[in-house]
Amino acid sequence: MVILVIHDPHDFTKLVVEDFRALGLDFKEIWWRGQSKSKWDLTPGVYRCSRDRSYEQNVCSGFIAKAPARYAKNCPSLAEAASWLILMQHYRLPTRLLDWTESPLVALYFAVSEHDCAPGALWALEPYKLNKHQIPCVRPQVLNPQSERIQPIFKAAYAPVAKDTDKIVAVMASHEDLRVLVQQSAFTVHGLGTPLNKLRNREKFLAKIEIPPERKAKFRKYLESLGIRRSSLFPDLEYLAEDLKISEDLDLTERKKNAR
Repeated sequence: MVILVIHDPHDFTKLVVEDFRALGLDFKEIWWRGQSKSKWDLTPGVYRCSRDRSYEQNVCSGFIAKAPARYAKNCPSLAEAASWLILMQHYRLPTRLLDWTESPLVALYFAVSEHDCAPGALWALEPYKLNKHQIPCVRPQVLNPQSERIQPIFKAAYAPVAKDTDKIVAVMASHEDLRVLVQQSAFTVHGLGTPLNKLRNREKFLAKIEIPPERKAKFRKYLESLGIRRSSLFPDLEYLAEDLKISEDLDLTERKKNAR
């Protein structure tokens, strides 16, 4: 698997626009994921921290039972196993989904947003090739989450199923929530706890870019100049208020400094 290190926003721009083949991937379609610690595996939340099958089934059933009174829009129907998991994922419930994005800028934000003492990671995934290695297809494709071919993997989150579900598959994201839309989301759904970056043949569909910890602040300024900030990626009042507070606190500190 290819691992590159970038130190400057210009290197990032050149890599994703001009020199993408340095990643060892084709450019038919690449999905991106940013993680603020490079050492973290590509593992969905429900498989972390020794969480078990009972945990997964309990949080899923609890969310479905209690979400309708709290969600202003119409919730998915009880038969839509995939749509429920996508909604849970975007409200930070641990699920068997792993977030990806079609935008390298969105992924870069998450790679540099935290943990300035550790290198960040920007992962690049070829979803068509992942599916080619994971499921038998007449031709490589990214599947609709409602596809019958992968329903057992989604339904296994709610109750044990007899069919084989130990696959990791790239699926489209239905735009049922504004966060999914603005983050240009896509997903991998994981029927097993093995990290994606430890699968056999991973070098055929996965590459990694590292960002040194001392360079994260520079990348954040670069993203800010392009309008990529928390309140634009999480378009709700909570994050709008947080962004405004941070911005005004910084301005206040600067004004006080200049007044001395």
